[in-house]
Amino acid sequence: MTLNVKMKLSILIPTYNTPCLSLVRDLQRQCEAAGTSHEIIVMDDGSTDHTAIATNKGIDDMPGCRYILLGENIGMARIRNRLVGEARGEWCIITDCDARVTDSNFINRYLSAACHATEKTGVIVGGLANPEHQPGPYTSLRYRYEKAAEAKRSLTYRQRHPYADFATFNFMARREVLTAIPFCDDLREYGYEDTLMGIELQRKGIGITHIENSLEHTGIEHNSIFLKKTETALHTLVSHEHILMPLTPLGRTIIRLRRMHLLPIVRMVHHTIGGKLRENLLGLNPSLLAFKIYKLGYAACLL
Repeated sequence: MTLNVKMKLSILIPTYNTPCLSLVRDLQRQCEAAGTSHEIIVMDDGSTDHTAIATNKGIDDMPGCRYILLGENIGMARIRNRLVGEARGEWCIITDCDARVTDSNFINRYLSAACHATEKTGVIVGGLANPEHQPGPYTSLRYRYEKAAEAKRSLTYRQRHPYADFATFNFMARREVLTAIPFCDDLREYGYEDTLMGIELQRKGIGITHIENSLEHTGIEHNSIFLKKTETALHTLVSHEHILMPLTPLGRTIIRLRRMHLLPIVRMVHHTIGGKLRENLLGLNPSLLAFKIYKLGYAACLL
């Protein structure tokens, strides 16, 4: 399937401590095969892994590709906004760095969707696929969490609920939309920047089209890393509670418990069993129910 598309396409990839040379190479080859004018910009959010940096510097040697290394970590929202500022394409594809191309028609499907997009459509979401097998014994928490979320990532669900659980792992948008509705710069730490983006798109009446054009998520981290990222996201949730609490299931639960004056009991329970829950989550057989209880207790203790 080849499209002779003349639109300028910008592919934007934020990265941190992750080699993404092979991802860029696959995307660049597909753009060349499609015959579309393109640029691929990888922006590094102040990585500390020198091996990843050395690998990613090879991106500069590829036609139409740039690797930009920032001197400091500015966070996922700001780096995406900065990438959009660097872009010159009419449409931008934004992907996470821990992605793998599994379909030779990935670029063509996005180009086709953009060509057939109505004037109201500003965003096209391709979706996320999990690896078929768990990548390691102590990656079970993230792997089970992602597998449990698959029902809400199906094309049918996404088409029925176009703004719900909006994810920035793999999507395409008009550059003018990303410029007019930037990611929230106030979110400096990990978590919830995509949630706010989805709400803003809906509020501004920007149409979202969902298609079947997934990338495989390769970033199934060690349990300890995923738990730390989750705790960071909970700090983000609480520090921006006036905005985020009403938008998330966990936040709405906390609001109800606060109204019922039950948060002190939740904190007491967390202080009693939080250590045991954490031990379970870091082990070989973590419970997703324990994960939910841990997140509720951890967030309650931050309030």
